Amino acid sequence: MTPRRSVLVRLLVAAVLVSLCSIAATAWLATRSTTVAIQQQRGRALADGQQELRHVARVRRHAPAMGRRRATDRPAEPVGSSP
Repeated sequence: MTPRRSVLVRLLVAAVLVSLCSIAATAWLATRSTTVAIQQQRGRALADGQQELRHVARVRRHAPAMGRRRATDRPAEPVGSSP
């Protein structure tokens, strides 16, 4: 191999290695950020679900004591019909 060709081969190998490293780093960053986003979303969903359960329990606990009935406990009234 001539010295000129040897330098070109080394530059090509270096460029390929840099490209592979940048692709790997980009893939790692994308995976990491996606994982963090999914974990945050799960935490929010869990907190929202627990808050909803507390709210439903509070309503069920206090609504009967106040003499209120849910709208679904009474029959529907006909709409637009003459008596």
